[in-house]
Amino acid sequence: MKHEGNTLDEAVEVVLMNCPASPQWSDESFLSCLENSGTWDMTKYWQLECGLHSLIKHELDTSIYAAVFKIFARMSRLFSAHYHALDVFEFKNLAPDDLLEFHERVEMIFERVFLKKMPDQGGFNFNNPDL
Repeated sequence: MKHEGNTLDEAVEVVLMNCPASPQWSDESFLSCLENSGTWDMTKYWQLECGLHSLIKHELDTSIYAAVFKIFARMSRLFSAHYHALDVFEFKNLAPDDLLEFHERVEMIFERVFLKKMPDQGGFNFNNPDL
């Protein structure tokens, strides 16, 4: 299912369901699956990324930017935990090179929400099939 044409409401919905502080938080969200099982669900990640792409087309309430930041902060902590020798968290289904690729991608994509300009997909080893 293509998500490039997400409406603002659809984009906000996918962001809020991935935001731990949101009443719309879902145990079925990408971030919940990642935190609870260490599984990087590619389909759910692409949906979240598509939602972020759609957000840049709109003026947003600061609460949406706060939700985007909270998701990024949580993901950053998970990356840090994975690399920390004394932490038990680990990404279970990404090869080391893929993990590095997605770590860089997450940083770039989330930063670009605030800059209101997404990077070209050609610069990544993995292309979002929904875009």
